[in-house]
Amino acid sequence: MGAIQDAKFVQLAERGDVKYADIEVRLSGHETPLLASFAWNGGDPQLASVYRKEASRELDWYDNSLHSAYVDLTAELFDNGRGELGIGSRDDFAAEVLSHPNVRRELGELGRS
Repeated sequence: MGAIQDAKFVQLAERGDVKYADIEVRLSGHETPLLASFAWNGGDPQLASVYRKEASRELDWYDNSLHSAYVDLTAELFDNGRGELGIGSRDDFAAEVLSHPNVRRELGELGRS
């Protein structure tokens, strides 16, 4: 596949009673980063959602409801099974994100703590 240029762990967040590992993903040939959110409780992370990150420091330094800083692309990207933007299937994309050295190291450290 090879569409992922870079991936980095952003945060571990709790939404409801589920922990999510949020990972920023930069695709080759695309300027706008994606945010891949994986449901994760120390075991195998499961891809929950993929968002296009449209946050702007000029607009989003406070809670700005004038626009959507994160647009959910999950259905658009994976419902046909092919994957858009050259990222392959949902499983292929998730595996490539999780195998990125930066992500694997960060999640490994979180799993030990």
